[in-house]
Amino acid sequence: MFCEVHGVIYRISQEQLDILTNEYEHVKPKEISVQGRSLVVGAYTYMFNPDVAPGQPSDKYLNVIITGLKEHGFPQHVIDSVQYIAKHSGQDSTV
Repeated sequence: MFCEVHGVIYRISQEQLDILTNEYEHVKPKEISVQGRSLVVGAYTYMFNPDVAPGQPSDKYLNVIITGLKEHGFPQHVIDSVQYIAKHSGQDSTV
């Protein structure tokens, strides 16, 4: 099975990672390996806490995500997909 995932990896300090981890109680960090064009790197992603009911992201958070996508040159169809998912999250179990 093939899954295409768009994203950006940032190098941050342990202190910055701790701040992110403590900022949001509804997500938990998970260590992953990411296959790039020429190498595999270790990274963290944040997974929703299954004990917290899903919902829509705040307008502020969604704006940060959309701005980042645009700054990093993501195609419009990716931006549209993120906006669609954000609008419909928490409403439909298939989104």
